[in-house]
Amino acid sequence: PILFVGANPSATSSLQVDDGGSEITATGPVRFELLTRGRFTPYVTGGAGVTRLSGNGPMATVDGGYSFLFFGVFPFDEHDTVVLTQTFDELVFIGVLGGGINIAINARSGIRADARVHIGSTTDRVEMDATPRVTPGSPIFQVASVTTPSLSFSNIAPPNPFPPSSLSGPAITDFTTFEASGARSQFLWSVGYYFRF
Repeated sequence: PILFVGANPSATSSLQVDDGGSEITATGPVRFELLTRGRFTPYVTGGAGVTRLSGNGPMATVDGGYSFLFFGVFPFDEHDTVVLTQTFDELVFIGVLGGGINIAINARSGIRADARVHIGSTTDRVEMDATPRVTPGSPIFQVASVTTPSLSFSNIAPPNPFPPSSLSGPAITDFTTFEASGARSQFLWSVGYYFRF
Protein backbone atom coordinates (compact mmCIF):
# COMPACT_ATOMS: atom_id res chain seq x y z
CA PRO A 1 0.00 0.00 0.00
CA ILE A 2 0.96 3.64 -0.43
CA LEU A 3 0.58 5.60 2.78
CA PHE A 4 -0.60 8.81 1.13
CA VAL A 5 -3.74 10.74 1.99
CA GLY A 6 -4.12 13.70 -0.37
CA ALA A 7 -6.68 16.49 -0.66
CA ASN A 8 -7.44 18.81 -3.57
CA PRO A 9 -5.62 16.66 -6.13
CA SER A 10 -4.91 18.20 -9.54
CA ALA A 11 -3.10 16.89 -12.63
CA THR A 12 -2.37 18.84 -15.81
CA SER A 13 -0.69 18.07 -19.13
CA SER A 14 -0.19 19.83 -22.44
CA LEU A 15 1.32 18.98 -25.84
CA GLN A 16 2.73 21.40 -28.39
CA VAL A 17 4.02 20.28 -31.80
CA ASP A 18 6.15 22.35 -34.18
CA ASP A 19 6.59 21.07 -37.74
CA GLY A 20 10.09 22.54 -37.99
CA GLY A 21 12.01 24.67 -40.48
CA SER A 22 12.42 24.68 -44.24
CA GLU A 23 14.49 22.87 -46.87
CA ILE A 24 16.14 24.36 -49.95
CA THR A 25 17.52 22.12 -52.71
CA ALA A 26 19.74 23.28 -55.59
CA THR A 27 20.67 20.84 -58.35
CA GLY A 28 22.46 20.90 -61.70
CA PRO A 29 21.13 18.02 -63.82
CA VAL A 30 22.04 17.29 -67.44
CA ARG A 31 19.41 15.97 -69.85
CA PHE A 32 20.15 13.35 -72.52
CA GLU A 33 17.48 12.86 -75.15
CA LEU A 34 16.99 9.23 -76.21
CA LEU A 35 15.08 10.24 -79.36
CA THR A 36 15.31 13.54 -81.19
CA ARG A 37 12.49 13.10 -83.71
CA GLY A 38 8.85 12.22 -83.49
CA ARG A 39 5.96 13.35 -81.36
CA PHE A 40 7.17 11.42 -78.30
CA THR A 41 10.78 12.13 -77.25
CA PRO A 42 11.91 10.42 -74.04
CA TYR A 43 14.98 11.55 -72.11
CA VAL A 44 17.04 10.75 -69.01
CA THR A 45 18.62 13.15 -66.53
CA GLY A 46 21.58 12.94 -64.19
CA GLY A 47 23.52 15.35 -62.03
CA ALA A 48 24.29 16.51 -58.51
CA GLY A 49 23.34 19.17 -56.01
CA VAL A 50 22.98 20.11 -52.36
CA THR A 51 20.14 20.24 -49.87
CA ARG A 52 20.29 22.79 -47.05
CA LEU A 53 18.05 22.69 -43.99
CA SER A 54 17.27 25.88 -42.07
CA GLY A 55 15.54 26.38 -38.75
CA ASN A 56 14.72 23.74 -36.18
CA GLY A 57 13.61 20.21 -36.96
CA PRO A 58 10.21 18.83 -35.92
CA MET A 59 9.71 19.39 -32.18
CA ALA A 60 7.25 18.12 -29.57
CA THR A 61 6.96 19.70 -26.12
CA VAL A 62 5.13 17.89 -23.32
CA ASP A 63 4.47 19.63 -20.02
CA GLY A 64 2.90 17.73 -17.12
CA GLY A 65 2.41 18.25 -13.43
CA TYR A 66 0.40 17.38 -10.35
CA SER A 67 -0.38 18.94 -6.99
CA PHE A 68 -2.16 17.89 -3.79
CA LEU A 69 -2.27 18.54 -0.05
CA PHE A 70 -0.84 15.69 2.02
CA PHE A 71 -3.22 15.15 4.95
CA GLY A 72 -4.74 18.48 3.91
CA VAL A 73 -1.74 20.35 5.32
CA PHE A 74 1.48 19.82 3.35
CA PRO A 75 1.41 21.14 -0.23
CA PHE A 76 3.10 19.25 -3.07
CA ASP A 77 3.43 20.80 -6.54
CA GLU A 78 5.70 19.14 -9.11
CA HIS A 79 6.10 19.61 -12.87
CA ASP A 80 8.22 18.29 -15.71
CA THR A 81 8.77 19.64 -19.22
CA VAL A 82 10.14 17.30 -21.89
CA VAL A 83 11.16 18.50 -25.36
CA LEU A 84 11.87 16.04 -28.21
CA THR A 85 13.59 17.45 -31.30
CA GLN A 86 14.48 15.67 -34.53
CA THR A 87 17.69 16.95 -36.11
CA PHE A 88 19.23 16.40 -39.54
CA ASP A 89 22.53 17.25 -41.21
CA GLU A 90 22.24 20.89 -42.26
CA LEU A 91 24.02 20.39 -45.59
CA VAL A 92 23.65 17.19 -47.64
CA PHE A 93 25.24 16.50 -51.02
CA ILE A 94 22.87 14.62 -53.32
CA GLY A 95 22.89 12.84 -56.64
CA VAL A 96 20.08 13.33 -59.16
CA LEU A 97 18.68 10.57 -61.37
CA GLY A 98 15.53 10.68 -63.45
CA GLY A 99 13.85 10.84 -66.76
CA GLY A 100 10.76 11.93 -68.60
CA ILE A 101 9.06 12.40 -71.92
CA ASN A 102 8.10 15.30 -74.18
CA ILE A 103 4.80 15.02 -76.03
CA ALA A 104 4.73 17.52 -78.87
CA ILE A 105 1.48 19.34 -79.62
CA ASN A 106 3.01 21.31 -82.46
CA ALA A 107 6.52 22.32 -83.56
CA ARG A 108 6.95 24.86 -80.74
CA SER A 109 4.99 23.56 -77.75
CA GLY A 110 3.92 20.44 -75.95
CA ILE A 111 3.51 18.65 -72.64
CA ARG A 112 6.40 17.40 -70.52
CA ALA A 113 6.22 14.74 -67.77
CA ASP A 114 9.30 14.50 -65.56
CA ALA A 115 10.31 12.30 -62.60
CA ARG A 116 13.47 12.57 -60.51
CA VAL A 117 14.95 11.09 -57.37
CA HIS A 118 17.41 12.87 -55.07
CA ILE A 119 19.75 10.47 -53.24
CA GLY A 120 22.08 11.47 -50.41
CA SER A 121 23.54 10.30 -47.12
CA THR A 122 22.46 11.88 -43.84
CA THR A 123 22.36 11.32 -40.09
CA ASP A 124 19.07 11.73 -38.23
CA ARG A 125 18.85 12.16 -34.47
CA VAL A 126 16.18 12.56 -31.83
CA GLU A 127 17.36 14.68 -28.89
CA MET A 128 15.63 15.19 -25.56
CA ASP A 129 15.60 18.03 -23.03
CA ALA A 130 13.93 17.51 -19.65
CA THR A 131 13.36 20.08 -16.90
CA PRO A 132 11.86 18.66 -13.69
CA ARG A 133 10.67 21.26 -11.18
CA VAL A 134 9.63 20.99 -7.54
CA THR A 135 7.76 24.02 -6.17
CA PRO A 136 8.85 24.83 -2.60
CA GLY A 137 5.95 24.70 -0.12
CA SER A 138 5.17 25.52 3.49
CA PRO A 139 5.13 23.77 5.85
CA ILE A 140 7.98 21.75 4.39
CA PHE A 141 7.61 17.98 4.24
CA GLN A 142 8.87 14.80 2.57
CA VAL A 143 7.12 11.47 2.24
CA ALA A 144 7.90 8.19 0.46
CA SER A 145 5.82 5.11 -0.29
CA VAL A 146 6.62 1.69 1.14
CA THR A 147 6.53 0.12 -2.33
CA THR A 148 9.50 -1.18 -4.30
CA PRO A 149 10.65 0.95 -5.99
CA SER A 150 9.68 3.74 -3.63
CA LEU A 151 7.74 6.79 -4.85
CA SER A 152 8.91 9.94 -3.11
CA PHE A 153 7.37 13.42 -2.83
CA SER A 154 8.98 16.57 -1.47
CA ASN A 155 8.19 20.29 -1.25
CA ILE A 156 11.69 21.29 -0.15
CA ALA A 157 13.73 23.40 -2.55
CA PRO A 158 16.81 21.64 -4.01
CA PRO A 159 19.28 20.47 -2.92
CA ASN A 160 16.99 18.09 -1.04
CA PRO A 161 17.95 15.83 1.81
CA PHE A 162 17.38 12.12 1.25
CA PRO A 163 15.03 10.97 -0.15
CA PRO A 164 14.57 13.54 -2.92
CA SER A 165 11.37 13.79 -4.92
CA SER A 166 11.05 11.14 -7.62
CA LEU A 167 10.39 13.91 -10.14
CA SER A 168 13.42 15.99 -9.15
CA GLY A 169 16.94 15.84 -10.49
CA PRO A 170 19.29 17.81 -12.71
CA ALA A 171 18.00 19.10 -16.03
CA ILE A 172 18.80 17.01 -19.13
CA THR A 173 20.00 18.85 -22.25
CA ASP A 174 20.57 17.49 -25.78
CA PHE A 175 20.41 13.84 -24.74
CA THR A 176 20.40 11.66 -27.88
CA THR A 177 17.66 9.04 -27.64
CA PHE A 178 17.89 7.82 -31.26
CA GLU A 179 20.46 8.09 -34.05
CA ALA A 180 20.50 6.58 -37.53
CA SER A 181 22.58 7.22 -40.63
CA GLY A 182 22.27 6.02 -44.17
CA ALA A 183 20.87 6.81 -47.59
CA ARG A 184 18.06 9.32 -47.91
CA SER A 185 15.94 9.51 -51.06
CA GLN A 186 13.37 12.05 -52.18
CA PHE A 187 11.11 11.46 -55.17
CA LEU A 188 9.74 14.34 -57.26
CA TRP A 189 7.51 14.38 -60.31
CA SER A 190 5.93 17.09 -62.41
CA VAL A 191 3.74 17.57 -65.48
CA GLY A 192 3.74 20.86 -67.35
CA TYR A 193 3.33 22.73 -70.59
CA TYR A 194 6.43 23.91 -72.47
CA PHE A 195 6.81 26.52 -75.18
CA ARG A 196 9.84 27.23 -77.37
CA PHE A 197 10.49 30.81 -78.45
